[in-house]
Amino acid sequence: MPELLAHDPEAGLFAMAYLPPERYPVRKAQLLYGEVRVATAAAVGELLGSLHAASAGDAALVARFATDDNFHALRIEPYLLATAAAHPALRPVLQDLADRTARTRLALVHGDVSPENILVGPAAPVLLDAECAWYPAESAESDGALPPVPEGVGGPETGETHA
Repeated sequence: MPELLAHDPEAGLFAMAYLPPERYPVRKAQLLYGEVRVATAAAVGELLGSLHAASAGDAALVARFATDDNFHALRIEPYLLATAAAHPALRPVLQDLADRTARTRLALVHGDVSPENILVGPAAPVLLDAECAWYPAESAESDGALPPVPEGVGGPETGETHA
């Protein structure tokens, strides 16, 4: 993350260090220009794994990021549940994924790791825009199993994608 320079919680303001684009290009721009690097994707995955490992079971973070309603409104509803409503054949699997996501209580979730929120730094990726950061409050644990993919939907095994 960029260094935090100042913070005024009462005013809802903060200032972060400037990261010049010539040293920290936006990942989305790289992809739009056809620059695909496996090493960058691996570095983002490593960073997320580190964040998850460092935050797992941290009760202070649970309290600080108990933003269930916000996460549901900004991520679960518009992506999983809206897609389920638009594609009835996928509704059971997407509803199950939404339910399991909401009840999985393992680690801090950034909530918006998309190419426009990743700067490719000289030493490591920098993640931005964590307004959806969420650490679910305690409740029943999930079994962690992935739902089955409905027949005829395709997926990673077949290389097919469906909109």
